[in-house]
Amino acid sequence: MKPKTATAVMMMLPAAPGTCVMCATAHDENSPHNYWSLFYGMRFKLKYGRDATHADCCAHMPEKSRPFYRQAVEEAGRKWTEPDSEPIAEPYAESQPFRKETPSETQD
Repeated sequence: MKPKTATAVMMMLPAAPGTCVMCATAHDENSPHNYWSLFYGMRFKLKYGRDATHADCCAHMPEKSRPFYRQAVEEAGRKWTEPDSEPIAEPYAESQPFRKETPSETQD
């Protein structure tokens, strides 16, 4: 007998207001995305089909800042990770407060 396969559907809420839309963590544009954020990991994997790496998390940062992030990762006893191809630089963007549309805005 062949095993049954199941299809699962997953929906993610947007990042909370005031946090980065990429990783759902509060940081500025010169800081890396949160590698340990479940939100970041799931969103990245769904969008690009592979796991995020440390190099991806800091690819949007100024070139001169990246070695400091790598040093901090390694000093924390973590293994630095890089993709097999070029890192994906997702720009920092802050999530905006949710605004419910009024009925007049939804009508054509």
